[in-house]
Amino acid sequence: MEADVVLERNIRAWLKENLLHKRYQHSLRVANWCRELARIYGADENKAYLAGLLHDVARTYTNEQLVEIAEKEQIEADAASFDQPILLHGPVGAKMAKELFGVTDEDIISAVWVHTTADAAMPIISQLLFLADMTEPNRDWSGVNKARDLARTDKDKATFLCLDNKIKWLTQYQRNIHPKAFVARDYYRAQGK
Repeated sequence: MEADVVLERNIRAWLKENLLHKRYQHSLRVANWCRELARIYGADENKAYLAGLLHDVARTYTNEQLVEIAEKEQIEADAASFDQPILLHGPVGAKMAKELFGVTDEDIISAVWVHTTADAAMPIISQLLFLADMTEPNRDWSGVNKARDLARTDKDKATFLCLDNKIKWLTQYQRNIHPKAFVARDYYRAQGK
């Protein structure tokens, strides 16, 4: 337990020094909300909190730098992520969590990795991180209050709502949509029935 406290302190100090203030504050809100969701669903609160803290650790890099790092480090991200480099901050962040902070817990690593795209049948920490990132208290998109309320009672319906909204928003602004988002949306639509 003491090691977790030291790890959390080290992560927070690094984030505070390296992220923009608003990104750092976002990370804290996501971590706290993710821990609260973990409490509701009986998941590991410490893992959820650490995943929330770490989820945007790679947002210090530009899109060009993310591609460069992913290629140099031979991160096995899919082609769709390379086509939308901002999505690489998940896989690059997962690698940073391992290398910078010595995080070895696969629940945390996979949650950081997949939070940008989501996926079908996500493990609990991954799903809670995705929800926490989409619905943290400062998020303000049409339907976020409903999604936030649903997150407290039905994580699958909330995940579907977040994915459906994200896909509609990306479509409206003619942005590329990662194929995993469609697969995840369909999966969580079926789970939420």
